[in-house]
Amino acid sequence: MNLSEIEYVSRFAWPALEEQELSFGVLRYSAGVNRRSNSLNVFIDANYDHEKLVEITELFFAQRHLPAIVRVLNIDGGSRAKFQTLDDYLADNEYRVEAPTRVLSLDLRRIKRTRSKLTSITWNSCEQNSWLRVWYKLSGFSHAQFEIHQEMLSKIRCATNFLVLINRSGDPVSCGMAALSNSALGIFGIATHKDYRGRGYAATLVQSLLQWGEVKGARYAFLQVEAVNSAALALYHRLGFTEFYSYWYRVKELH
Repeated sequence: MNLSEIEYVSRFAWPALEEQELSFGVLRYSAGVNRRSNSLNVFIDANYDHEKLVEITELFFAQRHLPAIVRVLNIDGGSRAKFQTLDDYLADNEYRVEAPTRVLSLDLRRIKRTRSKLTSITWNSCEQNSWLRVWYKLSGFSHAQFEIHQEMLSKIRCATNFLVLINRSGDPVSCGMAALSNSALGIFGIATHKDYRGRGYAATLVQSLLQWGEVKGARYAFLQVEAVNSAALALYHRLGFTEFYSYWYRVKELH
């Protein structure tokens, strides 16, 4: 499994509206719809001056009327100490921690294959906009940001599968998407209707996306889960995913 490959797929599976690539990382802007697409993502082996990094980041986001956000990785190897030093510097400069997140991975050669007990559902692979409408409905999002997400998804250039599970009444009950680049399969946007949670729909959906990735040549899969989402973490562990690395965001509000 390749950390750099995972970071690459994560970046381009949900492309930002605007990116500014620097020697030490990528500044990403998408009108504030989420942290990942509105933050500085620091390159793993980059060299930089902390003061200059903060200055450039704060100016970029201030010009776009957003808080400054830096994504900090917690990884094994030689870069761990570098990210720890960055994290300490940000903490000393009024950046608070938000959304600790775990990156889970799965070797597809060791996938736990289970037969779904759900007999009254159908799978529907659909185009981006149709899937996005379902995702908004199941997640309970306000449609105020729909067009922004629509534009972000339209920028995807890697192979994707947008999947929806439909019950016998014709209603969508669960949805998710997968993005494939080289040997890495990223799973994103898993959502299940509140009345159908805990019944195995999400597990069936994820397994279907994993199977699609295998057919397309993926060797391993990964997904990102906020540490507070214990139900999702339990589900993915049952499917065989284990933690590979983690990250969090450091956020400083506009003054």
